[in-house]
Amino acid sequence: MHPSRVSHATRIGSGEEEGGSAVSQYESITNRSSDADGRAVSGRSLAGSDDATAALDAAMHLLSRLGQAGDSIDPAAVVLADALELQIHLESHRDLHDAMCEAAGWMGRSWSARTVIVGFIDSPESPCRDAIVWHCPTAEDPEERIESKLDSQQDAALDEALRRGEPTWFPPRHPGDRCGALAIERLANSIDATLLLTVPLVDERLRCCGVVLLVEPSPPDPSICIQSRVNAVAVPLAEKLSQLYRHRPSRLQRWLGDLGKAISGRSGTILWCSVVCLCLLLMIPIPYNIHGQCELLPSGRRFVVAPVDGPLESSRVRRGDSVARGDVLAVINASEMDLELAALEAELARSRKAIDTYLAESKTAQQQLAELEAERFELESQLLRHRRSQLQLTSPIDGVVIRGDLRDAEDAPLTRGQTLFEVAPLGRQRLEIAIPQSEIAYAAAGSMATFRLHAFADREWMTTVRRIHRTADVKDRENVFIAEAVIDDPEHLLRPGMKGRAWIESGTASLGWVMLHRPIARLRVWLGW
Repeated sequence: MHPSRVSHATRIGSGEEEGGSAVSQYESITNRSSDADGRAVSGRSLAGSDDATAALDAAMHLLSRLGQAGDSIDPAAVVLADALELQIHLESHRDLHDAMCEAAGWMGRSWSARTVIVGFIDSPESPCRDAIVWHCPTAEDPEERIESKLDSQQDAALDEALRRGEPTWFPPRHPGDRCGALAIERLANSIDATLLLTVPLVDERLRCCGVVLLVEPSPPDPSICIQSRVNAVAVPLAEKLSQLYRHRPSRLQRWLGDLGKAISGRSGTILWCSVVCLCLLLMIPIPYNIHGQCELLPSGRRFVVAPVDGPLESSRVRRGDSVARGDVLAVINASEMDLELAALEAELARSRKAIDTYLAESKTAQQQLAELEAERFELESQLLRHRRSQLQLTSPIDGVVIRGDLRDAEDAPLTRGQTLFEVAPLGRQRLEIAIPQSEIAYAAAGSMATFRLHAFADREWMTTVRRIHRTADVKDRENVFIAEAVIDDPEHLLRPGMKGRAWIESGTASLGWVMLHRPIARLRVWLGW
């Protein structure tokens, strides 16, 4: 601290020898916290010294005797007492926010102010970095209130006071003081304040580091100018806030400090007990299951194909219909086959008539040729009749049609061997479970699997994994490994294509591993470990 500024602030209206000695004692006390260049010594000032606190208390006792000597109060002693008392209150604080709260509350209580605002800046060009608003108790709110957020008018008034760089009164003491104090005037009018005073805070490097704003201060002794008292406390307050800001801990140090406070005392014991209980809880073994999407597929397939070429006459079923063995699925039009069969029968009749003619004329060779030709026509007509009997396509098994819907393709030409329907048997289904590639290391054939279908959300089925594919498939843009199982369905409830969720048992693991191994694996992949 600069002694010249302290002397100027504290020796207002005092020329007595005792007052001068009191000021000298204050200077000697405060100079203990500074080195020869005026810089704060962090080792003693911030660590808190019992000797400095005892010296300050002794100085306060001296000032109380000086202030009460005679019939009148020494103004210099009162001003110096304010500065020393605030210095004592701020000595134990190591946090900038706490020190600002303490200073605002002390000034509000000591000078009976309605509202006190303390603002701090880290550079002259920036607005208030931190600000504290202290409100005195009222009839509606009997408790003191401290806020850390300024409204727009308060912020504008502090910025204006910082730009002015000198104490500002409202109403102004002199007519020329109104210039440049419009924001302060608007703030006073908005809160109906009869008196408002702003005093800048200048630190030991003669740099403006903040501002103090008082609303309607009314000190117990009105004979002493309130501006002198604020000027006196502004000096130690500015230096204390600057020191705390320069020596403020880093974010890691603050975190470690908060952690140290949390684990000390009774709360620390509770915290450690909670940590131990949490660790024990995370070590509890629980069953671990591998979850994945599942789908039912037919265990076997039977294909129904077109036996001959010809147009489709009608289709009796469509995809999803249940059928029994022998049920007609579709019918092929027989008109072309009937015409061909009629032509063959006509040729057969002609050949038989020729045989009789050659027999009557004793033409043995021609007779034998006619007999061979009649035999050929007979065989062809039999073959054609057999094919005509197969124009009704029937289901080879009991099951469900999983492919084939020809109702919109009637009269369309069919080709011999063309697949028309696909029928899957009921009573047994094949289950495919998609295992994520991150979980394939924990899956094995022979494990028990439980699944639940969307169509039967309230029912579960159990089965055994028979095999796991060795190559990955892509489903829903993710690499998965397919595990297969067979499901017996005597009730015929299950249908191919049904989907749901399945989980495969993979033994037991600790609760902590079950909860954390997936996030840790994703983090390792993201970090490239």
